[in-house]
Amino acid sequence: MKTLHHPMNGTIVAHQNPVFDIPHKGIRYALAQLSLLAGQTDYCAYASVAKLHKLGKQVFRFLALHAEHENEITFKYLDERAPGATDHERDEHEYLEELQHALEQQLEVIFILASEGQDVSDLGRQFYQRFSELHGLHLAHMLEEEREIEPLLHEYFSNEELQAQRREIISKNKPEELLIMWRFMFPAHNHRTRVALLKAIKSGAPEPFFASVLGMLQEVLSEKELAILINTV
Repeated sequence: MKTLHHPMNGTIVAHQNPVFDIPHKGIRYALAQLSLLAGQTDYCAYASVAKLHKLGKQVFRFLALHAEHENEITFKYLDERAPGATDHERDEHEYLEELQHALEQQLEVIFILASEGQDVSDLGRQFYQRFSELHGLHLAHMLEEEREIEPLLHEYFSNEELQAQRREIISKNKPEELLIMWRFMFPAHNHRTRVALLKAIKSGAPEPFFASVLGMLQEVLSEKELAILINTV
């Protein structure tokens, strides 16, 4: 197993508008949900495997989108002002993407064999263990970004510039991709952050798409949480 670099004794500096806070909490939540379900799945039952397959596709897509956003927007602009600053992070992205691709292929095989009525318990156990490795490496990688890259972003960019980068990230995604990311981001945050997110979405989203957002939130928040959120917004 490869060990990614992570400064355990690094200093965490609080910033007013942290760049990585919202997506990284969403990723931590998504990874934890998939890890839990992979352990609970009955690999002798197709319905149970199908549930894992559906969540896995969503989580893996979220991870891929986030890495793409960092490589093509966040890191691109930082490298323009601090050449080489993100070289190590990009290398880690490549390694994590290789591990993820292998897991995606394995999950597809598990799903297909389960749909044919086969017992895939051994493959399921292998998937769970290999995903645990990816999960741990992602946690270390995100911590490094928060400790080393986040301060550089606030050193080289104004809050207005960072906000512009966030808007560029949002505009880069298709509606269905935004829904995949937000289905993990909203549950991962407190009420205050959820309100800020939903207000921002409501202010710029066409009414049909905002209705889709509310429909997605019905799936991931409790009835009470959603009612309080909507009443606040």
